[in-house]
Parts: sequence; C-alpha cells; structure tokens
Amino acid sequence: MSARQPPVGGRRMAERANKVLLLVNADCTERDRHAPAPERGPQRRTDFYELMTLLGADVIDWSAVKASRIGRLLERYTNWYVAAAVLAFLEHRRYSLIWCLTEAEGSVLALLLKISRVRVPLMMIGVVPTSPAMWIMLRVLRVHSHFTKLFPTSTLALDTLKVSWGVPADKLELLPYQVDVDFFDPRWAEPKKHGRPYILAAGRESRDYELLVAAVDGLGIDLVIALGSLWAPADDDSWRARIPPNVTVTTTDYVGLRDLYAGCAFVVVPLRETDVQNGITTIQEAMSMGKAVIASRTRGQGDLLADDNLVLQDASGRATGGYFARYFAPSALELHGPTGIYVPPGDVSAMRAAIERLTEDPGLAAELGARGRAVCEAVVSLDCFLRRVEAASSPYLGCRP
Repeated sequence: MSARQPPVGGRRMAERANKVLLLVNADCTERDRHAPAPERGPQRRTDFYELMTLLGADVIDWSAVKASRIGRLLERYTNWYVAAAVLAFLEHRRYSLIWCLTEAEGSVLALLLKISRVRVPLMMIGVVPTSPAMWIMLRVLRVHSHFTKLFPTSTLALDTLKVSWGVPADKLELLPYQVDVDFFDPRWAEPKKHGRPYILAAGRESRDYELLVAAVDGLGIDLVIALGSLWAPADDDSWRARIPPNVTVTTTDYVGLRDLYAGCAFVVVPLRETDVQNGITTIQEAMSMGKAVIASRTRGQGDLLADDNLVLQDASGRATGGYFARYFAPSALELHGPTGIYVPPGDVSAMRAAIERLTEDPGLAAELGARGRAVCEAVVSLDCFLRRVEAASSPYLGCRP
C-alpha cells in the first residue's frame, strides 16, 4: 500500500526530507463535492485539502483504503477507522509525523503503536473524544502514552479529558472547529428572496425542528429550514407533516446556502441536549456571514457564540460569554461582546421570545452579526486553524512556525 500523494499547488511549508501522513475520513478525490461552485467568488476551501498542501502530506482517505487489498478487507469486517489506522501503522516508518483528523482512527493507531512498542509523533483532532469507545481507549487501555497530542474542539471535552479521564495536560490542546471566511463572506452572496422577511435554520444533526416549528407558528415572519449534511444521518422527520404555512423546507448546495444566509434576518440553531458540539458548523457559517444567531445552550455548545444578556451555565459552571474569543484574542476587547442569544434546550417559550426579540430589533441583530463576523475572522477562520496546526507540527519537521 502506498498513501495517495497530495494535489499539486497550494501553500506548503519549507521543502524538507521529513514526510507527513494525513488520515482523512472523506474522499479527497471528489473536489466538486467538497469545494463546489467556483463561479461566484473564491472556491470553498476545506480543512483536509489545506492541510494536505500545507504539510505536503501523503493521504489515507476513503479511496486509499479501497485501493488496498488489506484496507478493503478490514473495512468490510470492521470500519474505515480501523482500516485506515492499520494501513498507517504499516507505513509509519516512512513518516516523521502522522495527523489524524478524528480521534477514532487516531486512537486505534495509538493502540497499535503501544502494542508494538513503537513511537512516532502522532497528532489527532478530538471530534467526539469523550465517547464510550474513547473512554475505553484512554481510561482502560491508556493509549495516550503513544500519541503526542490530542486536540479537543471544545472546552467541555478538554476539561473532561484532563480532569475526569486523567489524560496528561501536556497531551491536550484546544483546537476549535474552523470556517472558510473567504467563501462564507456576504460580499459574494446574492441574497435569497423569499417574499417577506425570513429567518433561517440549517443542518440536521441533533436538530430539534419540532420545537422550532412550534416556536414560529403564528409569528409574522417566515422560517426557511435548509436540510442536508454530508456526514450526519437524517433525524426523525415526522415534524414535517405538521408545519404551519410560514415554514418552508428546502435543500441546497453551498452557494445556495450562502445566499440563504445573506437574505435572512438571522439564524436559529435549535438543538437537542448533547455534550457534543453539534451545530457548530451552522453557527460558524452564520456568524461568518454577519448574522446574529439564536442557539440552544446544550452542554456541548457554549464556547463560540456569546450571550452576555442571558448567561446560562451547566452543572460544571461553564458560562456562555464566548470563551474562544477571550482565550485566543484576550486583548481584542471589541470581540468579547455578545454575538447572539442562547435559549435552554426544549424550551419553546424561550425560543419564541428570542425570535421575537431579534425580529423586533433589527439593529441589535445587525450589531450581533457584525461582531460575529469579526470573531470568525480573528479566532476560528480556516487560516487560524492552519496556523495552529503548523505551530504544533513544526517541532517534528525541523522548521519553525
């Protein structure tokens, strides 16, 4: 098996003999699927394409696993994560550094390294690092002995791993999700018309659209729900049989979604309770488009969106003042103000009141949205993400950030 070579072009670190291997749970050959519609403004960039070119990395993705006899066999009887981890282990001597874009394949690879008593610099991003499977890997099998660093994407995951699960602090570093602020930029959009003012909801994962539909029933504003996700399975759609006349359900591509963001009054992200950071992609895209956001304050959601007027805390006392802006840009006080409104999960009355508040005060919505755009540019842009990855990688590749 030979890992697939990266695409030609793009930004690279200095030429060197060191090699990087990148494990990506996607098909990196499908550029049009992941970065469509270049005809209006810049092409949408993705983290894995940018990392491939930044690090000059070889890649194990869906197509690489399918191209390997061992990979196909392992994927058939286990899953892609195990197959990719085994292929990476078989190739590890060729590389100075291995990056895994989720903890699923990363923890399996760390276990293989531990069993074989082999050490190689191994970085992994913690998408759902506090899952039951990871509890076994970290608390029982203690695979953290054989990875270099785990990058959780939320403070809840960071605190859980460090305080409750005993992962050494020097093995953990916060790495927020990212958004392409060049693509999700209102300058490139053609605001979608909808007859009368509308608010927008988008995405599927952990969404409580039944609650949102009930909250807008009878209000003098329309709701557009843009369903669709490359990754998340469909939730229960039984609510679609009972939608009022002011609700429209649609699907669209990235450019169409950008136009919907541009045309809406503000964005709503209704979530069921979860300790995972579900909804973060929509929140980031909306903020990047300069839109105020109303979101359910779940345990997993509270780091990026800031609400200084309604500060909800979970049992651990984590507040909702926009931690990422305060942590990554402590001196930029202009970024530390509110960017939206949080409501408790499952509370129809609170959701309706928040929607009415922003509907009746478009000036407030505009102020929150403008600050949200600035926060995305300074704190969670794709370029911010790449700089953090580059800084973490440089000590293992003989160059400095």
